[in-house]
Amino acid sequence: MRVSNLDPDLPLYRQKHVQYLKRGLNHLSQTYECLDASRPWLCYWILHGLEMLNVQLSEEEYAQTADFLRRCQDPYGGFCGGPQQIPHLAPTYAAVCALCIVGTRQAYDVINRPKLKSFLASCRTAEGSFTMHRDGEVDIRGAYCAVVAAHLTNIMTPELFEGTAEWIAKCQTYEGGFSGEPGLEAHGGYTFCGYAALVLLGKPHLIDNKRLLTWVTQRQMRLEGGFQGRTNKLVDGCYSFWQGGVFPLLHTVIEASGDGHLLSNEKWMFDQVALQDYLLMNCQLHQGGLVDKPGKSRDFYHTCYCLSGLSVAQHFVYKYQTKLILRAELQPFMKVIYRDDFDRAINSSAERFRDSERKRFLNLEGRQRRISRGKRKVLWLTFSDFQPLINAREIALAQEQEVDNSCCRKRQELFPMGAVKIASVPLKQYKPEDITIEIYGDMVTLHGKHRSERGDGSDTGEFKKVFKVPQDVDPATVASRATQDGDALIIVGTKRVEEKTDDGKFEAKFDFSGFKPEKIKIQLHGNELSISGKNTSEEGGVYRSRNYSRRLLLPDNLVVSSVTSRLSKEGQLTIEASRDPALLPSERSVDVIMETDETEEEQKASRSTQSEKTEN
Repeated sequence: MRVSNLDPDLPLYRQKHVQYLKRGLNHLSQTYECLDASRPWLCYWILHGLEMLNVQLSEEEYAQTADFLRRCQDPYGGFCGGPQQIPHLAPTYAAVCALCIVGTRQAYDVINRPKLKSFLASCRTAEGSFTMHRDGEVDIRGAYCAVVAAHLTNIMTPELFEGTAEWIAKCQTYEGGFSGEPGLEAHGGYTFCGYAALVLLGKPHLIDNKRLLTWVTQRQMRLEGGFQGRTNKLVDGCYSFWQGGVFPLLHTVIEASGDGHLLSNEKWMFDQVALQDYLLMNCQLHQGGLVDKPGKSRDFYHTCYCLSGLSVAQHFVYKYQTKLILRAELQPFMKVIYRDDFDRAINSSAERFRDSERKRFLNLEGRQRRISRGKRKVLWLTFSDFQPLINAREIALAQEQEVDNSCCRKRQELFPMGAVKIASVPLKQYKPEDITIEIYGDMVTLHGKHRSERGDGSDTGEFKKVFKVPQDVDPATVASRATQDGDALIIVGTKRVEEKTDDGKFEAKFDFSGFKPEKIKIQLHGNELSISGKNTSEEGGVYRSRNYSRRLLLPDNLVVSSVTSRLSKEGQLTIEASRDPALLPSERSVDVIMETDETEEEQKASRSTQSEKTEN
């Protein structure tokens, strides 16, 4: 992180911070004895801070760090807080991240991936949460550490994280943030861990993102400019990352959900300049290192996460373009990661970044093939905490995921496959039962009426909307259903069946692309044909369910025993049957008789007289 000292009032004491971090990597004072069970964390905080400052260590220093972390690895999987201690998810996360920062083959070879997977599985509970260690306490940080470690080492499986996202979603509180476990108070660190884990699992739609956005924006204090960790607490420098780091994730999720037009293309949804002022003015020490707040002692934890928060505040990434957001326009050369100077670091360390074993480890080639399918691409932003884990160019590649326009928000499609969306009506204060739908010919009329009682009276609301059914939609199939979040009512219909009828043959075609024959059910009830299908699939941790249901009234002269079906490779289902004109009912005339007050005998006599007159 190189800062031009054009503004002498607010410089970043880069060289002092580098000296402080480097010294800690080789020697720690006695005051750090209390962190003997967190030694991989010390490695991670120091390496991460140096990486944020664009500092490369020597090969010997990287090798020594990797060797120490190797001695912290448990023979049965996972990493311990120090050599000969018990394996724990927190130091496992720190060790894996630190080894990825080192980025050499020696560092990657340290990680015993099969044993790591076994350790993660041993910490998983039946409900999908994770204990911090075997028989330990359940904590949302455990789920986050497990997800990150599995994601970076490419050992994620649906079985390993079954139910994890749903358990994390239960930790969202009424305020909007996340607690350590369901039912507790929302906290900044827990909030980042929970939401980042949901994003990595591909299920950020399981929680109320709007409520989360409200809560996290309210944690930035107007006077100081920094973030507090909880409601009614003091500002702390480390929350510049734990809270500030949530905004890039939220920005990306909201963009992917189709509401990108509501977002800024210039900045995150908090005051980035105010956060920079707080960190640079209040959290730096002239002798190096960053602190919680003025008057506190420096440590590697706050140095790491204050620098991370500063990086979030100084950069805005939108559609792969990085924009610097600095506190003064007179600082055009202030650079953090993702800038042009990082390319020079890549070129000077070409052998590190071209290591084929490293690519295999991260499974980048497989991701490239998935990305090239041409679907919509969404970058799950890797801000400060993830930036040093992989080379800057590879981060965007490794973190890209192809996402359908709907799968970020919905676990299921809102209406059956083959349906056509006619209209979407915001419900606002209306409930589905407050709305009636009437269909006249090809016109659909929605009428909503709402009434709610208050202490001083009542509120009433009413609306009426009319929509025209598209020509290719069968009005008889028009239906409605509310979205999963209850915010809108979707009106849909099914396309008219493509029928082809001639003198001797009947043919109807349906779109069943993506369905296997065994997932399609066809039944005949008299001359009524019923077709249904259900197909469930999972891709990238997102489960999708597609349903199709349709009934068709067959012609009267159809030979029922001749009905056949076939499914093409393109997914087109064709129903065929032969027609027999002899099956049609014979034609005859039906006399119309006028009702009178005469008795039945008088009517017979009248018809007899009329018949005689006709004969004469």
